[in-house]
Amino acid sequence: MTATSARWGRILPCALGLLLLAPGCSGPSEDEGPAHPHDAVLVPESAAARAVLEGAQRFAILAEVLEVNPLEAEPAPPPVQALSPSAAKGFVRDGAALVPVTSDGARDRLASSVRIATSADAGLELVTSDASMAIRARMARAAASPAEIADGFVVFRGAAPDVDVIDRVTADGLEELVRISAPVEGDELRYVLALDRGVAGLRLVGGVLEMLDSTGDPRLRVAPPWLVDAAGKRWEAELGVEGCAVDTDPSPPWGRPTVDPGAAECEFTVSWPGEVSAYPILVDPDWQPTGNMATPRERHEAVLLANGKVMVMGGVTTGSAITATAEIYDPAGNGGVGSWSATGSMSNNRRSFGAAVVTSSGTEYVVVAGGYSSTCTGGPYCNQGERWTNAGTWSATANTMNARRSQFPLTALTDGTNRAMACGGLNAITAELNADRYDPATNQFTPTANNMVGRRYGHKASGLSNVNGYLVLVVGGRNELGAYLATATRYKTLTNVFDTTGSMTSARYAHTTTTLAGDYVLAVAGEYNTGSCVRRVERWDPAGAMGVGSWSSVATIPGSLGKCYHAAALLENGKVAVMGGRTSPTAAANNESHIYDPIGDSWTAADILNTIRYSHTATLYPVVGANNDRVLAAGGIGPSNLPTATSEKLILP
Repeated sequence: MTATSARWGRILPCALGLLLLAPGCSGPSEDEGPAHPHDAVLVPESAAARAVLEGAQRFAILAEVLEVNPLEAEPAPPPVQALSPSAAKGFVRDGAALVPVTSDGARDRLASSVRIATSADAGLELVTSDASMAIRARMARAAASPAEIADGFVVFRGAAPDVDVIDRVTADGLEELVRISAPVEGDELRYVLALDRGVAGLRLVGGVLEMLDSTGDPRLRVAPPWLVDAAGKRWEAELGVEGCAVDTDPSPPWGRPTVDPGAAECEFTVSWPGEVSAYPILVDPDWQPTGNMATPRERHEAVLLANGKVMVMGGVTTGSAITATAEIYDPAGNGGVGSWSATGSMSNNRRSFGAAVVTSSGTEYVVVAGGYSSTCTGGPYCNQGERWTNAGTWSATANTMNARRSQFPLTALTDGTNRAMACGGLNAITAELNADRYDPATNQFTPTANNMVGRRYGHKASGLSNVNGYLVLVVGGRNELGAYLATATRYKTLTNVFDTTGSMTSARYAHTTTTLAGDYVLAVAGEYNTGSCVRRVERWDPAGAMGVGSWSSVATIPGSLGKCYHAAALLENGKVAVMGGRTSPTAAANNESHIYDPIGDSWTAADILNTIRYSHTATLYPVVGANNDRVLAAGGIGPSNLPTATSEKLILP
């Protein structure tokens, strides 16, 4: 495999939704606006609009602070500015609309798929890249306030009493930030939504308003809105629809009949809790295509469903808030480009939790357990579980785990019982020693016959084939004193107990482990003290040391700096893809990507990620048609050290 034989492909509006700023795309005809905006005159900027921007830039989201075990205490993250920079350099006038120009001054003519009216009462227009879907949206009862330009933003001063509107072009959509200086009637904003072309259905699930085509594929959406008040508190807002029929079924939308809206125009609302009192506030409706997740997230979980789709849930989102939302990626969506859709949200928000896919009597379940939560009873360290079915809903497990735990794995067992095991983890006081097995047939957790060998959290667990009588290998992590561990322990199915196995040469935390053919396990890189990460790689041999199991060093990932907080996925050819991460526990994310060949004990550089990221997920999924995309990287900490909603796929030969 050459350095460029595996590459990363963006799931971008160029192929999927709003062709905002992506050069090199092709699409609608010449009459859709100037093909070369650098030949057109940019709309002049306004000092008055810049003053509105400066006021909005003072809104900063303060981190949600909950009590944590001192072992995972971190410095409080700095406030996050609610108004991010615009992706547009400026705008050109095209009739009664403004069209964004990219930061390098060049845009493909399809940039006119996003058009912002020159008056607040006319709103905006969005058209998919293939022109098969078009919608318009405007604020109800808005004044005819003229559009003004400042620093790549479109500003409507006095769009309504006590209301200014700021339109921000993003890399894949349009965020409308509404500054409201005093309480408004009903604690809500109202928009008129015109379904101009190609919208066969509206779907409102998990706080997301999706616009579906005739196949049930989401093409455009309004992401879950939020607001920040004058005190820096982040609040969740809620979407509602009036005047159109809406599908509220949380089951995945692909392949089932759409719900006819029954009207060409309706209203949708963005509402917030009445207890919001610290005005002014900044409210955030966000228009997007569906090529990325609706919710930015990191320290979330991702699982592969039996139908080849990928499901993500939970994690930490904007402003350090913990989310309960869940989304599903369909690689076959939008003609094989791939698309995301919301499903039902979990009962509890969670980060650093466990998730696994199990089955019982032919029903597939996604079970989640534990984690760190602001809503879990008796939390924030949680012992509660819940499970999701393809109906799109979550229900509580029949009992709780016998310990509260976060930073632990939930591993599906391969002994034919369809159970999953949770072991170790961190609670409010110490690292856990015990383990639970979850049985989907009874929907219950039961303790294992003995505890692990040593307390640990932040460890990894690799499922084994049970050929040697063992089902799980638990590797590394940190103990109750915060010390980094090189030790490992293995779980035996027949006796339901843990016993010892060989230790690694290097202690590691924030590493990855991957089960190879023959139940060999590859441990890649990781943090080995409070300031450093290693690139060293070791492989566990189940037959080593006369069946006790032993570790040996293998080829190190190329590069001179450390690696940790990365993600890894086993490929169908037996190789391992490793991507993203950071070079030290305090470094920014990176975009490097490598593939390990266990037969040749060698690493090959793959194409770099399009988005830098760490604390993300990587999931192998089946080939769709002639598409060779196999690994989906989703979320994580990305640019500006903030959670990202972006996703991309590794393209294999």
